[in-house]
Amino acid sequence: MSLQFRAIIRVRGERGPPPPPPPPLPPRLLFHAEDIGRHNAVDKVIGAAVLAREPIGGRGLLVTGRISAELAFKAARAGLAWVATPSVPSTLAVTIARGAGMVLVGRAVSGTPHLHRPEA
Repeated sequence: MSLQFRAIIRVRGERGPPPPPPPPLPPRLLFHAEDIGRHNAVDKVIGAAVLAREPIGGRGLLVTGRISAELAFKAARAGLAWVATPSVPSTLAVTIARGAGMVLVGRAVSGTPHLHRPEA
């Protein structure tokens, strides 16, 4: 063996075993929709999941606008586990989500998200 190869083996031996594999990738984005109105975009996402025969129960929904009562109701009817927004949900949306056992996440991108949990 060459001296360089022996040096590499020695250094690796001093460092210990190889590092563990990286953690699994985060869940992937299943559907995406844009529309002038946030309600239409949510309808498109839920509809795309239905057409693709992709179960969305227990999954989450990311929206860029405020979570209104109507959005919370649509998400609950679709069986979603959570809805997140960079804004804040309306008071009625929080009430609907709690009644449906769904989590709402307000200020999701501000660094200090606020969780509205069903048990609260």
